[in-house]
Amino acid sequence: MRNTLKFLTVFAIAFMVAFTVSNDATAQRKRKTIGKKMDTPFSQKRYKTDKKAFRAIGNGKSRKERSAMLKARTDAQRKLAEEMKAVVKTVTEEYMKEYEVGDTYEFQSMMENKTIVAAKASISGASEMDSEVYTIKQKKNGEKFILFNAYVVLEMDKETFKQKLNNEVMKEKKNEVEFSKEKFNEIFDKEMESLESEM
Repeated sequence: MRNTLKFLTVFAIAFMVAFTVSNDATAQRKRKTIGKKMDTPFSQKRYKTDKKAFRAIGNGKSRKERSAMLKARTDAQRKLAEEMKAVVKTVTEEYMKEYEVGDTYEFQSMMENKTIVAAKASISGASEMDSEVYTIKQKKNGEKFILFNAYVVLEMDKETFKQKLNNEVMKEKKNEVEFSKEKFNEIFDKEMESLESEM
């Protein structure tokens, strides 16, 4: 009876140790997977905006490969335009702080409108830096099909966009008084450099 009791005690301790170790291993595995960074196409630094060019990654899904690529390109174009507008907005605000302009609201509104025009003109000439297409097996309402998942990277040279923006602004004679192309471009270049250092 005493031997049986000893055996049961030893067995219970061994079981508890094994259970604890097993739980620790499971917890460690969870710690490794929860919040783990997943690699996505074109996540490397060379695909980010830097001091020389704007870059944007677009994504599109469709049952047709061509449609998926078109969606991805459109998405990338939209993101490029948004980034250009954001940069010019910051540059315009900095420009107004440093240099005197007449009506600040009017100047800001004018710059916003000119940016949209310049961005549209620039994006049409954006070059495709890279692209990838993946296939995903899908099932919906009992139907099995392949979904194409496309990624496209578009690149727009900073100098080209800046030139188009300057040309748009200088089309109106009244802007010549308030707009110094050299001063604006200097702030623009600094903003692009700061964007690169943040990446």
